[in-house]
Amino acid sequence: MQKEIAEAKRQHKVKSLKLRMIQKTSREKTKELLLMSRKQIKVIVGLLTGHCALKGHLHRIGLYNGDLKCRLCNRETETAQHVLCYCETLDRKRQDIWTTQT
Repeated sequence: MQKEIAEAKRQHKVKSLKLRMIQKTSREKTKELLLMSRKQIKVIVGLLTGHCALKGHLHRIGLYNGDLKCRLCNRETETAQHVLCYCETLDRKRQDIWTTQT
């Protein structure tokens, strides 16, 4: 039961993170997006939707059978949610991104 509650909290955190990213519009971010290459936009959309070349997704669609642990922190399954919200190796990067947006 506690695992289910923890997972529900994680899902809520990811949804609120995505909403915050989408709700805050700014001219600067719009200009940044318009200047991005197709490849960069593909990576962003892949991370936001979970359809990207991370081990968890590749395993789910049958393209990867190896160790699912994150290649950066080696702790949890490598998913978009983990990379965007929980990977300890990326904590500092996340802090830098969110502090520059406020």
